[in-house]
Amino acid sequence: MILREITIGRSADSDIYLDESYVYASNNHGVIYYEGEQMMYRDISRNGTIVNDVMVKQRAVPIRHGDIIMLAGSYLLDWNQIDMFFSRG
Repeated sequence: MILREITIGRSADSDIYLDESYVYASNNHGVIYYEGEQMMYRDISRNGTIVNDVMVKQRAVPIRHGDIIMLAGSYLLDWNQIDMFFSRG
């Protein structure tokens, strides 16, 4: 059961907002959520996301705190932003 999602993208409604300078980011680029105890990243973009040097496109992958998540090839997701929504404890 998913209790809370973090939305990421250029949409003004996104929890983590990417401004228009990130032209390859989608309005709704990705979602971070927990599936049980496992944190997940789901790419919903047109151009994909790189998670720990692996291209992720239109699918979900497990992630851990500190993983490198690169959106649209140019925006490195800051774990401090994620921590504002989820407690690591």
